[in-house]
Amino acid sequence: MEISYSKITAYLRCPRQFELKYVKKVDYLVSPYLYLGGSVHEAIAWAYRLKMDGETPSIDGLRSIFGQYWDSYKFLEDEEEPREVNWGDENPNDLREAGQMLVSLYWQKIAPYVQPIDVEVPFRRDFGGITLVGKIDLITGTGKLVDLKTKKRAFSDAELARELQPSLYALGMGAQGDIEFDFHTMVKTKNPYVAVASTRRTSSELSWIARELLPRVARAIESGIFPPNPINFLCTPDCDVWHWCKGG
Repeated sequence: MEISYSKITAYLRCPRQFELKYVKKVDYLVSPYLYLGGSVHEAIAWAYRLKMDGETPSIDGLRSIFGQYWDSYKFLEDEEEPREVNWGDENPNDLREAGQMLVSLYWQKIAPYVQPIDVEVPFRRDFGGITLVGKIDLITGTGKLVDLKTKKRAFSDAELARELQPSLYALGMGAQGDIEFDFHTMVKTKNPYVAVASTRRTSSELSWIARELLPRVARAIESGIFPPNPINFLCTPDCDVWHWCKGG
C-alpha cells in the first residue's frame, strides 16, 4: 500500500472523507486557501532554486512569478487530477494580492537567513509493505527539513507538538535519531506576517509512528470501513466533500 502524510491525516480526521477523496475519487472542489498555499509554495521554490545557483531573485521578480503561478496553477493533491477551486465568498483578486504580499514578506524576513541545499525533494520508503511517499519542500545547509505553510493563523504550541508531518517526513527521509523540523509559516490575516515554527521529534517518537501508526492506519484502510466523523470540528459545509457525505 502506498500512503502519504495527506492520506494519513485525511483518514485520521475523517475516514468517510478519505473514502470519498481517495477511494471513490469524487469530483470535489478545493479550498481557495489550498490554492493560495500551492501558488505561494511554487513561487518560493522557484526563488530558492535561483538562490542555489548563486542568483538573487528580486522581490518584484518573485511577485511576478507568483502571479504567473496563480494564473495557471491547478491544485494537485498526491498527484491526482487537477482540481478546480470553490471560491465561495472569497475574491480571487484579493487573495492574489495577499499571496504577493506573503511571498514578499517571506523573502525579506526569512529567506535571507536560509541557505538551501535542495528543494522539493521526493521520498519513497518502505515500511513492511507500506510505502510512505512525499516531498520535502526544503533542506537547509544544516540538514534541517523545512515545510512551507500558508495559514490563517500561526501554529499553537499544542498544534505543533501533535503535528504528524515532521515525523512522517523524517521517516520518509530515513532518519534514525532525533530530528529538528521547521515550518516556515506565512499567515494571512488582516496584517499578514511570516514566522518560523521549530519543533523536535525524538527517535522513540519516530519509532512509534513506524511501528504503530503506519500499520494500523494501513490495516484500517484495507478493511474498507470508512465511518464519518461528525464530532470533528471540521465537519461543516466547508468540508471539500460535504455535498457527497451530508449535503445530498
